[in-house]
Amino acid sequence: MKNWIKVTTILFLSLLSISGFAQNIEVNPSVQWRFVRSQSMNLIDGLWYDFEFPAEKGYDYALVIKHNLDTASLYMSVFDMQGAVVFSNELESRQKELHNYFDVKHTSTYKIVLNLSSGFGIENRKNEVQLSLIRRLKIR
Repeated sequence: MKNWIKVTTILFLSLLSISGFAQNIEVNPSVQWRFVRSQSMNLIDGLWYDFEFPAEKGYDYALVIKHNLDTASLYMSVFDMQGAVVFSNELESRQKELHNYFDVKHTSTYKIVLNLSSGFGIENRKNEVQLSLIRRLKIR
């Protein structure tokens, strides 16, 4: 009976450690980009969205937004937890993939605030997007 519990515990811990490695996915191995967070969302024109993420000093970060709009306007800001602006940018593009690169000065939790619109001013229009936050060691 005790051997069965030991075997079950070892098997469970082994599977748990394997799942931890599986979540650390390389995006582009040649430059060592790795996922921090990724999700599909329906963003509504004119509304602001925010989410928090843990960040470490010494890394470059990129927020990649894939969309299916003809023209996209993206407003994005990154704030530290005291409300100070770390990065702010506005993009208008016909590209289907938008990239915003930034870095942080301290290891902490940060907040990204963004607005994606179609540029046509259509209220309550839902825009299906894929958001990916990725990082890599800072290149000096």
